[in-house]
Amino acid sequence: MTAKKTASAVLIRTRAGRAELFWAQRALARAFLGGFHAFFAGSKLPADASFVACAARELFEEAGVLVTRSGTRLIALDEDSALGVLRRRACTGELDFESELGELGLQLDAARFEPVGHWLTPPWLLPTSETAFFVVRLGDDDHGIFDALADHLQVEEFEVGSWIEPAAALAAWQTGQVFMTTPIEHIVRALAEDASSPGRLLPGEQEQAVSQAHIEIVAGLRVLPLHTATLLPATHTNCVIVGQSELVIIDPGSKPGAELDKLWELVDRLVDAGARLKAIVLTHQHPDHVGGVRETATRYAAPVWAHAATALALEGAGIRVSRLLDDGERLVLAGDAGGEHALECLHTPGHAAGHLCFYHERSGCLIAGDLVASTGTIVIDPPEGNMGDYLASLRRAQRVGARMLLPAHGWLVAQPERLLEHFVEHRLAREQLVVAALEQCENPAMLLELVPIVYADVPEYVWPLAARSLLAHLEHLVEQGVAGREGDRFWHCGQ
Repeated sequence: MTAKKTASAVLIRTRAGRAELFWAQRALARAFLGGFHAFFAGSKLPADASFVACAARELFEEAGVLVTRSGTRLIALDEDSALGVLRRRACTGELDFESELGELGLQLDAARFEPVGHWLTPPWLLPTSETAFFVVRLGDDDHGIFDALADHLQVEEFEVGSWIEPAAALAAWQTGQVFMTTPIEHIVRALAEDASSPGRLLPGEQEQAVSQAHIEIVAGLRVLPLHTATLLPATHTNCVIVGQSELVIIDPGSKPGAELDKLWELVDRLVDAGARLKAIVLTHQHPDHVGGVRETATRYAAPVWAHAATALALEGAGIRVSRLLDDGERLVLAGDAGGEHALECLHTPGHAAGHLCFYHERSGCLIAGDLVASTGTIVIDPPEGNMGDYLASLRRAQRVGARMLLPAHGWLVAQPERLLEHFVEHRLAREQLVVAALEQCENPAMLLELVPIVYADVPEYVWPLAARSLLAHLEHLVEQGVAGREGDRFWHCGQ
């Protein structure tokens, strides 16, 4: 599969003898990487003759920075000029940028775009993208013009932006204040070491595209999606490695083989660098979360920690849990100069009786396991699954006030409370459909009679799984006195 081509521009300036870069926080509402700090970037369009042309167009579209041979300008989105019109058209994606600049007597200054490497998205993230990064250094005469650059950002793309010294940007990531992807962190780190040499920014010795399987979203919080035997549409389970000098692994879900080897290679590097694996920690006992637990525990002589209900469920699987975790417990790991890594345990039953979420206090990220998914829904399967407990757990997670949520399946979510509220509303709306279906039935109804009515909006191949969640809803209604039950038949209790 051919990788989608994208390009990114990194603005740098020197003020009072010190280098500064400009970065911005991506809009929180964006489905992918919302809330992360990044540079200006976007997809290469058919009219873009090169990666440089793409980077220059995106810089102009998203920030209003126009780099031409006649100088560098800042164009406001509402500017009443030919260039203002051009920027507004660039935001629609309907623009042959270089040609239309030429019609205005302007020409891109491609020499100002210094190449600093190509990065490929990790292999588990589809579709694959290749991003070419370029540094654009502003001249001494440009400083006053671009002080107010943050006021000119495209609001659909970014929440806020700022000029910042690279060392301060790196410190913000190290202390959990901002989230970054691997290429952004690499470039920021390289600029903090030496902003004068573009060669230091290259990801390797060659200018070939490179990739990395895991992403360290803040220092000491690494996400490694592993291919597991999970339920579609998910194909991977997010394994999380928390800590620096002390580590815990959360949910090594892949069975022994090439996928689990990726985790071991990462942990081996960290251990070789002086870290100690303190424990393997589980959100719950389902196979796509524990597939590699036994072998990983043996390899590193590491204990396994989980909730008591999870420990009980794993007794027949040859996995011994040596420490029982419960709601409110704090797991404290030694960190670095940025501080310790503390995880608060949240008991969130519903999907599984012993389900735990973990709140990473340093970054404000909730490691949510199977409480929610970034796309799709979560199966609540009785007798292990309980809809009343599940709804209470969603509310429990909302009260944490997390900045970011990392589900076991899917990508990070920048507005956790909104996602959690969506899951609550979705379940309650489905429950009302169950009540309406029971009211329609003249006689007590069985599951198979109710599924086509309640789940008329989903494909039939999903109905067997939907029937399990339907049973959970019915049991919840019985608990509330809204429905009655005798054996496999249910009816509505009139008010």
